[in-house]
Amino acid sequence: MTVVERANVDGLYPRLFYGALSIFASEDVQTSTLVIRLVNSLFTTLVLSATFFLLPRALRSAYVIAAVITAVPLGLFVYGSTNPSSWAMLSASTVWVCIYATFKTAGWRRNALAAFAVFGAVLGSGARADAAAYAVLGAALGLFLGMRGAKRALFPGVVFIVITAIAAAFYLTAGQGSAVVGGLDSSNSRLPLSGHLSNFLNIPDLWRGALGGWPLGWFDTPLPALVSFVGVVTFGAVLVVGFGRAFRRQTIALAIAIVAMWFVPFLLLARSNTVVGDLVQPRYILPLMVITAGVAALRPKNSNFWAGRAV
Repeated sequence: MTVVERANVDGLYPRLFYGALSIFASEDVQTSTLVIRLVNSLFTTLVLSATFFLLPRALRSAYVIAAVITAVPLGLFVYGSTNPSSWAMLSASTVWVCIYATFKTAGWRRNALAAFAVFGAVLGSGARADAAAYAVLGAALGLFLGMRGAKRALFPGVVFIVITAIAAAFYLTAGQGSAVVGGLDSSNSRLPLSGHLSNFLNIPDLWRGALGGWPLGWFDTPLPALVSFVGVVTFGAVLVVGFGRAFRRQTIALAIAIVAMWFVPFLLLARSNTVVGDLVQPRYILPLMVITAGVAALRPKNSNFWAGRAV
């Protein structure tokens, strides 16, 4: 056996991700890593594909756009990895849109979408504590986007309550949950006001990092500047178009998602008494970017909008 310096025996992370993939672990570390990567890649493909075919046609474009523009380059690096952030991204991709889609469907398809929303929440919540919070946010945004009267919101509302309960259970039993109060490193000295101001102004650098502006892996795989340029321009274009053509509830939901993208890492940095570039990594907020891009790309009344045939 190989002695490792880090493991989840202390319950820092929720147990599901490591428990599920541990069945592929063996004494051969290299083979185990390759097998886990292959299994996780296949699992990601199956979940994303199944969600795509369950969604009504009008919602598929937003789903694909959100998944694609946030996948390059960090997303692809994470999806097929041994890192629990892979399931956090899967959760972010599926929960919000499946909840919203329950307002647009009926019968077996609506039930299947509700089940997938819960499944996505279990995946994220069982992988990372922050993904549990993101699952609740995504479910809330999906519920808000589709709500048109109390009667129609009853079924999605029940699904939202189930997701919230699942997320809370995983969050409260994971050691990561304490980061909201104590930060990622409680040993750091108190950050001065100038440090907090600097963090507030530099949060977009984390977004840029998720789109190729930071090296991959252990920050040892740098990328050409063109990668981040294309990523930032594409992501920004989706947001601009989203705000320009959004219906009222979509505008509010998109604003909430962007605020979350800014303030979640800011508060985590503040509680950790550290600055942008230390401790808080772009992959921590990438699920929020997936949700934001999806909400921005939403065009439920014009499935051809992103194909260039909008009127």
